[in-house]
Amino acid sequence: MDERIWTIAEILDQSGPMTADELATQLKLSGKTVRSLIKTYAKEMQENGFCITAKPGRGFGIEITDAQTYVSGQKYFWKIKVAQE
Repeated sequence: MDERIWTIAEILDQSGPMTADELATQLKLSGKTVRSLIKTYAKEMQENGFCITAKPGRGFGIEITDAQTYVSGQKYFWKIKVAQE
């Protein structure tokens, strides 16, 4: 799964709902790219224990559907990311 999705998930988990443009500013992407990533990786997010949902008037939010899978996926992703640096 694209590392940007894990980054978006972490931002939403820590900060609460944010608009695509707010996320885009933090990630140095466009709002269109953020929306596209969320749509493209919807199935993979569910397989990793979370989903990112649109909250009308508030932006995107994260919903943890399987905490154990979500935490394991995050740890695995960040472990690989640190090893690459």
